[in-house]
Amino acid sequence: MHVSYHARFQLIAAMNPCRCGHADDASLACHRLPLCRQEYLAKLSGPLLDRFDIRINVPPVPLSQMIDDEKGENSAAVAARVEAAQALQLARQDCLNARLDGERLRKLANPNKAARKLLDAVIDESGLTARGFNRILRVARSLADLAARDALSEADIATALVWRDMSV
Repeated sequence: MHVSYHARFQLIAAMNPCRCGHADDASLACHRLPLCRQEYLAKLSGPLLDRFDIRINVPPVPLSQMIDDEKGENSAAVAARVEAAQALQLARQDCLNARLDGERLRKLANPNKAARKLLDAVIDESGLTARGFNRILRVARSLADLAARDALSEADIATALVWRDMSV
């Protein structure tokens, strides 16, 4: 018997870099590095990781920066930019980028010449899966939309690759 439950959700997950949680701090890390990190990350299967659009390593924030008065971008400005990108997506394709199937996504990706060259190099060298390729295109398309650009730039592809954390 096969049952399908349709759901729309956004999954945001976090994990430590290793079992002890201190792999990025040599003064606190356990004596088993780098094996500890490799074993810990190996608990997540490749097919599971392949389903995450963005996978980034977030290093610890020094306490001195936490009390610093310098602030990042205003939340209202970010929300307005996201709203404009979503409106662009809805006008162009009648759905958000997250809902595009692979074929339609590839048609709408529209990478410029430099972006296509970078994509070709990555495909040839990385062993990227079709699912991973689509995830990179989806993130890059969203980055271009946030900048209100029709064509994907080399920077959009490069950023999507970095956010894909190809080293994991």
